[in-house]
Amino acid sequence: MHRLPAGAAAAAALLKGGRPNKRIRVYDCRHQDLPSKVLETRGLDFHGFLQIVRTCFDIDLHESFVLATTDKTLLDYGLFDELQDECTLYLWQHKDQTLPTATEKNIMFTPHYDTLIKSGTHEYYAENQKALPYALAELVDNSLSATAKNKGLRTIEIRLVFDKALGKHGVLVLDNGCGMTSNQLNNWAVYRLSKFTRQSSTFSSEKEGYVRPDDVPRSLNSDISYFGVGGKQAAFFIGDSVRMISKPWNSPYVHELALSKEDFQRKEENNEDVYTGRIVSRMPCDPSQITDDERFLHDVVGEESGKQSFTVVVITGILPEHVNYLKQDFEEWTRELAHIYHYYIHGSNGNVLSQPHCPRRNPTQKIDILVTLREKSPKSPISLNLRDVNNDMQTLYINAAADTFEFMANTGDDGKVEGVLRYHPFLYDRETYPKDPCASQASDNDDSDDYVSDAGARGKKDIFECFWNGRLIPYTTVSEFDWCSRPKKVSDLPAECFSRLSGVLFTNDKFSVSTNKLKFMELELKLKNKETIFTPILKDQQKFSKRGNIEKEFMQWIQNCHERYDKQVKFVGFKGTTTRTDVPGKQNSPWGEFSAIEWDGKIYKAGQLVKSQKKKPTLYGTVVRFLLHGVYDGDVFATGGEVEVTLEPSALYNDTKIFPISKIDRTASDEVILKGIEKDCDKLPDKLRLGWKEEIPWKENVTNPEIPAGTSIGPLMVEILNRKEDVISHISSGGQGKGTWLSVGLKVIRHDPKEEKIILTFTAPFVKSAKGHWFKKIGPLNDLGKYTLVLNTIVGEQNSTSLGNRILPSRTFHFTITAAKEDHFILSQLSPTYRVGVPFDIVLQIEDCFGHPTPLSSDTQPVLQCSGLDVSYETVSKSGAKVTIRGVVVRGKIQMHQQEKSYDLHVNLPGLKKPKQTAHIGLLPGAPRSLHVKKESAEVENGSPVLFNVEIHDEAGNLTANPKQLVRCQVEGFKPVVIDCCKTGAGQVVTKPVELNMTDGEPQTLQVKFELLSQKNVAPLVIRLKVLPSSRVARIEVYSQSEDLVLRNKEKISWPAGGSLENLCYRLFSECGVEVALTTDITSKIKVNWTGDANSEDLVLGKLPEIQVPTQLQEERFCQVSYQEQNVSFCFTVAPCANEPSRLKATLPQNTLKLGQVLAEHIYLNLVDQFDNVTKRLPQDGVKDMTVEADGLDTSKISFAWQQSSSSVVVTGVCFHSGPLGPRELCFHYKASRSGSSSK
Repeated sequence: MHRLPAGAAAAAALLKGGRPNKRIRVYDCRHQDLPSKVLETRGLDFHGFLQIVRTCFDIDLHESFVLATTDKTLLDYGLFDELQDECTLYLWQHKDQTLPTATEKNIMFTPHYDTLIKSGTHEYYAENQKALPYALAELVDNSLSATAKNKGLRTIEIRLVFDKALGKHGVLVLDNGCGMTSNQLNNWAVYRLSKFTRQSSTFSSEKEGYVRPDDVPRSLNSDISYFGVGGKQAAFFIGDSVRMISKPWNSPYVHELALSKEDFQRKEENNEDVYTGRIVSRMPCDPSQITDDERFLHDVVGEESGKQSFTVVVITGILPEHVNYLKQDFEEWTRELAHIYHYYIHGSNGNVLSQPHCPRRNPTQKIDILVTLREKSPKSPISLNLRDVNNDMQTLYINAAADTFEFMANTGDDGKVEGVLRYHPFLYDRETYPKDPCASQASDNDDSDDYVSDAGARGKKDIFECFWNGRLIPYTTVSEFDWCSRPKKVSDLPAECFSRLSGVLFTNDKFSVSTNKLKFMELELKLKNKETIFTPILKDQQKFSKRGNIEKEFMQWIQNCHERYDKQVKFVGFKGTTTRTDVPGKQNSPWGEFSAIEWDGKIYKAGQLVKSQKKKPTLYGTVVRFLLHGVYDGDVFATGGEVEVTLEPSALYNDTKIFPISKIDRTASDEVILKGIEKDCDKLPDKLRLGWKEEIPWKENVTNPEIPAGTSIGPLMVEILNRKEDVISHISSGGQGKGTWLSVGLKVIRHDPKEEKIILTFTAPFVKSAKGHWFKKIGPLNDLGKYTLVLNTIVGEQNSTSLGNRILPSRTFHFTITAAKEDHFILSQLSPTYRVGVPFDIVLQIEDCFGHPTPLSSDTQPVLQCSGLDVSYETVSKSGAKVTIRGVVVRGKIQMHQQEKSYDLHVNLPGLKKPKQTAHIGLLPGAPRSLHVKKESAEVENGSPVLFNVEIHDEAGNLTANPKQLVRCQVEGFKPVVIDCCKTGAGQVVTKPVELNMTDGEPQTLQVKFELLSQKNVAPLVIRLKVLPSSRVARIEVYSQSEDLVLRNKEKISWPAGGSLENLCYRLFSECGVEVALTTDITSKIKVNWTGDANSEDLVLGKLPEIQVPTQLQEERFCQVSYQEQNVSFCFTVAPCANEPSRLKATLPQNTLKLGQVLAEHIYLNLVDQFDNVTKRLPQDGVKDMTVEADGLDTSKISFAWQQSSSSVVVTGVCFHSGPLGPRELCFHYKASRSGSSSK
């Protein structure tokens, strides 16, 4: 049986007079598993339907329950009849019960029939532009509509989650709008179900038709979610799956609907109804519907707490190219979104950056559109409020505009358009019309160029951007209207002013747009229709109502903008404010005076040549100044102004002209201007031609020639030629008469180091018979220096050398007057005295006959003479006019009394007219050259000093005295002696006594060296000194007369201990080796050290006192005999030796011993003399002659041993075995000798 649609069944029931049959799904929320059943009302009332519910869900009669809609509206008798077919109800135990788990509602979203009838309406997204921002804009449109009735802040967020750690990539659009009920969510899923045909309520009595919003400025009514197409198209353009999460106002439940490409394909393959789905209702913050691929939704669901209403659009399965674009071109697409919603974000006046403290938007418009981007760590999240975007095109247009022109357009079908034109002036050196930040990127991929310099500031772009209900329609622009286009007639307003316009049109919803809001359908056609009325808005009043009036107002407005705001010409180099006498009335003051302008990329400045635009006659001139009316204090940009020029060639016109700057021919090149000026210059003097009637005083091809003193210039004829080389005598300026006569002026200028002096000046008129200007001979010129001969063309009686600003032709000759040929010389000032052998220089100044210094032209050599002396020199050098005789040396013998004598020095330079000069000089001894001692050798007796006479000579042998003349005399082996010879050049050296050791009687030869200190160039002098032996006592000799023994000095003598050394004698010898006779005087100086009372008589006889020998061997005696006057001595040492042995000596190291104990230490036996000196005469075989005896001694243990090192006997084994305690006496026997020793 075919079931009628719900609407048809309801109509049939009503026709029968009863209630329509409705199908209602009821969820039993009393249980956790939420069973559901579809119940039919069967035409019953609310009470009857409750009985069906009790029966179907087994509800006891005494058990209470309530029925509520999905928005938790409790059902009563009246509301039951308003229920819609296929609605959903919840069965609760009581009204405060919460939903135990999520519920599902099956829905159908069959596309609306408009899908067919409007299928041809521009279904596309992009035309050579990035489509993604416009797809996102469709979702933002829905959020703007949803938040339209918010009383507080309207918040919309585009959240991009591109972190795979949280699941799939997702694009979310969140708003705090009114949210959607389950029925509204069902309607959203129906394609082409526009706001004019959708049903959004559970109850039929709450159905509301579309109510058009009231008019607001710029049509910012948020009524832009329109066709039931854009949101779904946008979602499936961005990705392949969309989930809608929404909570309506005053509803405790959150409703979810998910659509996906994959689900559609699955249903189609299984022959299921494609346009079916399910709406899930759940409690806020319930994450049960989140899949693992959508883990990022946990944060979204967690944010639901505390929100009264909201909607979240979740798009997944994002295309990779979209992901890359959204990440890499973040700034670009957010700027485009800020452009689309510029006036919703900033208000009807837009984003006025220059007024940060004034309200940029209406108080009711509190909209924040946020964009956040979250990527994989470690990249930080990005958050941007579109209000902070300051480079979208509308912001650029608004802030670059100097003035605005607002107007209104009305069409016959209640269509209303608000328009704004903005003027972007030329400022200083550039156009201020904003450039699209994306224009450079677009130009790389597109052959067209919106910014063509020939098309002006705006290029090829249209003037108007178009907004629909306050939202940008990006693909529609309007180029211009008739009343704001460039006039076809000639106008004073520059054409480029019309390229400095930008504009915006705000339309209401009476103008159709494509379903994706990318294009207007016929906006430009309607606006250009003749029935459309344009009205200018001036001071918030509609003043005019005719197209012609708006055109007039517009032209006045743009003219005013050009004059007030365009700064197209830059006036540079402000010089002051002046009053003009050539301008009548009030316009003569004030005028600013400037030295240059910058115009159209070119610089015009004072002194520059310019040409006027085509005019008869054409003016050529040199800029004098630029004039701008007004008061200024520096450089300024402005339009208008005038230029004052000196007409060229100034020699012909001698006048100035003032004309507008705009009349300057900017196309004229310097070449064209110069060519025009040169045509009139053919009449002017061009050059001078000279004719010398005698020989030319210099070579013409030489720069700055040199001529000798005494030279004359002239006679000379000068001709004035024009450029055609015709001789002219006057200048014709085009008036009556022959014009101005010409003359030639001559002047000779001498250039001194401090100043320039005109020494000669003449003026020569034109001589008709000679066809030129004559000058007689000038000179002679005798003064040396640099000269200039100047020949000038002179015009008029004022003797001017220029005509206007043109310098008349002239000739200039630079030359130098130099000295003539050499005539004599002057001897330079010489020193009054010179020294023998010391070189000096003589300088000769060569001069000509005028007394001018001049160089010597020949190589002649000077000749020097000086009476009685020898004169020589080394070289001769030339430097300019000076000849220097270098290394002049005078040599000769002079006496001390002649040092103040003057000598005549004659200088002769052959070849000159006056070749001789004489100078007077004094001569002194020269520098030290040698040392002189009168004797080459000397003799001296040893012990006596030596005397030397030393002299210091110069190279001529003259005695010379100089500072620091110290002579050192060094006798070999002795300390040197230094004498001072500074004053006289001579001195006497006395040495210390020469003391040599001369015992052999032979003379000795020493070297004596003389040196002049601090004078290395003086060679040392060495002489021989012979030292002769003297008669002084030099040696003592000691001998024994009885023993016939002669002692040696420092000898050691052995003598028996305790004896005496007698019969010692001595002799004295001189340095010659001759024995000296002993006298009382001599012997009184003889001293001995072993006795203090030597007998003087014995000493005279040569005898010495006897010497007592010590008794002990270790006691040696040192003996010395000295002659004290000469410090001569003789010494020897007497060493005692042992006598004959007299007894045996025993040495006991230990003297205590116990009975029966062997003596540990050895007993030593030696033979000693009477003084107890060991004689070491005990023979080795004497051991067998040794015996020992004592009381109680054990002789069997006694042992005697020979010790060779000390020639002694060692006794061992001494032991007492009996006897009383106390001292014991050991008796040792050797032959007849006996020695005893006791042991205790």
